[in-house]
Amino acid sequence: MIALPVLGYKSHISIDRRFNFIREMAATSASDADGRLLRQVVSMDNTGYELWADSGYRSKRNVKWLSDRMLTSRVHRRKPMGKPMSKATARANAARSSIRAHVEHVFAHQKNKFGRFIRTIGLARAEAKLTLCNLAYKSNRLIFHERRETMGCFRPRSGKPAESPMAIAETDPKADHSASGRRRGHQAIPPRQQLTRFLRVSSSKRPQ
Repeated sequence: MIALPVLGYKSHISIDRRFNFIREMAATSASDADGRLLRQVVSMDNTGYELWADSGYRSKRNVKWLSDRMLTSRVHRRKPMGKPMSKATARANAARSSIRAHVEHVFAHQKNKFGRFIRTIGLARAEAKLTLCNLAYKSNRLIFHERRETMGCFRPRSGKPAESPMAIAETDPKADHSASGRRRGHQAIPPRQQLTRFLRVSSSKRPQ
């Protein structure tokens, strides 16, 4: 077996699907498996109970880990090796994609509005650049929601307190993959507290 080098980095993020705030983040080499980062980016203070993710996060260990924490796995199913995917599985994956795809908007915003492009030597520098990009995006979202709240445009559906679902994603220079989820039992974090919490966490993870 010949080992082929993989160049580039992956930015793993979890977002609040109600506000589109980035809750957790991690930067890894492009050669690292996606499923290993699931536990690191899942936010346990979320308000939903389902996790939506692409097939890169599917494994028996991850499904058991989610079940132990009262989270329902909605992870995409993989195509059987050497066999075509059944129509039922394809339809189920398509339905999950309609929810999971929300997190792709974050990457699109960072690339189109901020011109994000990572060309660094060393993981620490890449992580620092991605952290600054995530902070800029979160500040942008805070301004958007503050203006919307001031104008009285934001209203929860059905008059009930809206949940604050989470989404997880990872991306590399050539492809973007994503995941999302929700957890029940906690209150949604207001936009300004979300930004303060992210600033505090990011400052404690600065590269040496």
